[in-house]
Amino acid sequence: MGKVSRFRIRRTPARPQPNLTPMGLPRPIRLNKKEFSLEEIYTNKNYQSPTTRRTFETIFEEPRERNGTLIFTSSRKLRRAVEFRDSSLPRSRRPSRGVRAAAGRTLTSNLAPSPDVGTLLQQRLEELDALFLKEEEVD
Repeated sequence: MGKVSRFRIRRTPARPQPNLTPMGLPRPIRLNKKEFSLEEIYTNKNYQSPTTRRTFETIFEEPRERNGTLIFTSSRKLRRAVEFRDSSLPRSRRPSRGVRAAAGRTLTSNLAPSPDVGTLLQQRLEELDALFLKEEEVD
């Protein structure tokens, strides 16, 4: 005949205490206030400034209508970044894939630029100069 364990087996598992963290430490007591005074906000030692990758709720430019009511925001949070570039700087354009592949090859005789291109380019530049002079006179 086998030995009988002295440890009593519970029929229901022990309930975890709600005020303990997973490590077994007591949880901090939080205030159940909706509004805080300025003094409480500024003297709060647990304050952390929001990170740069923080998500904000989406605000619609044109309100959506749902069940006859206008909805201005969405609970779905999206990350967004707006970069304002200096308009005086020229835009950097990415080279197309075909141009990059052709850059390594040498130009064959039929792909070489013809001498008419230089005169055509000169003519276009003169037209642009004339257009800019007209715009400056109007302003």
